[in-house]
Amino acid sequence: MHLRKSAVLISGMGSVGVEIAKNLVLGGVRHVTIQDTVNTSWYDLSAQYFLCEENIGENRAKCSLPHLSELNDSVQVAALTEPITEEMIDLFDLVILTDCGYGLQDEVNAWCRDKGCYLWWPTLAVCSPTSRSTQELDSRLMTRIEQCHEFLIDYVDKVSGDITTFDNAPHNLEDGDYVTFVEVKGMTELNNCEPMRVTVKKPDVFNVGDAVKHFSDHTGCGRGKQVKQPVKVDYLDLKTSRADPELLIWDMAKYENGLALHYLWQCLYRFEEIYNRTPVPQNENDFELFYAELQNPTDVDYDVEMIKDFCFQSRGNLVTVASVVGGIASQEAMKLITHHMTPLKQYMYIDHYDSMPGPGTGYDPKYLNEEDCAPRDHRYDGNAAVFGWHFQEELKRQKWFVVGAGAIGCELLKNFAMMGLCCDGPDGMGRLKITDMDQIEVSNLNRQFLFRRHDVGKKKSDRVPLAVLTPI
Repeated sequence: MHLRKSAVLISGMGSVGVEIAKNLVLGGVRHVTIQDTVNTSWYDLSAQYFLCEENIGENRAKCSLPHLSELNDSVQVAALTEPITEEMIDLFDLVILTDCGYGLQDEVNAWCRDKGCYLWWPTLAVCSPTSRSTQELDSRLMTRIEQCHEFLIDYVDKVSGDITTFDNAPHNLEDGDYVTFVEVKGMTELNNCEPMRVTVKKPDVFNVGDAVKHFSDHTGCGRGKQVKQPVKVDYLDLKTSRADPELLIWDMAKYENGLALHYLWQCLYRFEEIYNRTPVPQNENDFELFYAELQNPTDVDYDVEMIKDFCFQSRGNLVTVASVVGGIASQEAMKLITHHMTPLKQYMYIDHYDSMPGPGTGYDPKYLNEEDCAPRDHRYDGNAAVFGWHFQEELKRQKWFVVGAGAIGCELLKNFAMMGLCCDGPDGMGRLKITDMDQIEVSNLNRQFLFRRHDVGKKKSDRVPLAVLTPI
């Protein structure tokens, strides 16, 4: 399967869903279908950059469609506003779920496994600086995309199975690699043979065991070539993996956090299922209800402050976290539909607690109260749910200077705009200045998503300010 032949379904057009959709459309996936039954709310506007105030109350997928479609005219983008059904799965090679609970996760998981479709499930710690990316796949064959090594052969010892490269040149193989051969003289059985598994003995010598024991004598020369062999990767279904998670450690300095976050996320889903809402930021009563639902396995050492932070910040919606989670999810999607590189297995939790203002800053979250984080029907409700409104006002008064409006520059400026950084202007204190001497070229359009075809030939620094909140 290749990108230009693949069809992907992305469910949920919140902050993570739109980031994944944007990346896959820019990456050139042939068919991208976005699906959502949820209408736009004020909380979406802090991180979903294809929505604006005029879209409040309208379907998120429907509103996002025209903006995604104009990113790449070679990609077919469609929107669905009805719930996912089993029949839909037949049309796609990959299904990506965001913004959904365990019930839908398990149901779609079962459909995908029955139909041989991939399921990738990334989730933003909906409203907190903590996030999780999880994937669940059926068994599939994956190969690595690194270039295969080639080398010249000097001598083949059919007794020992040792093969020496010409002029002691390194073969660059590793134990377990596979090789085949051409242009071998004498031992012609090697030419275009089935790939042989090697054991490395020296940088210029590897061994193929008894594979050549009964072959003719080698009389000289020949070329060897590494052959990439598919690797079978098995994944547990979601229900099984929740009880026995396999965790990829994101930060070795927080080795124990992954398992704790695994159970905290399960607790959050149970809370949402019981009360049909997310915990209210800085509400002690909701914290008590949340804590009562938390499992306490013997192998998890919970930190009470971590539990409280997770609970209180779970309603937030940060564009910076969505960018990280959506970027990782997009990369994994590319792996899955191309069968290049081994995908993540099976859970990876990312926390951003270090981004919280610390003691002595004047914005320590320990001193926030419910009123400090209460929604105001404002585009920054999702930010204030985590950091509080006083911190949000400080962001607006910042003065920043950005040099470069290329791929990274566009991403930074998009995040700055959604955060409200330097937005208290032109008469207030906030200022954001952008400089870039380059002109926009056609080759920029597949990664610098603030620019469109009609921008080609114009100055980047002139066009970026017009794009960052129009919506982007």
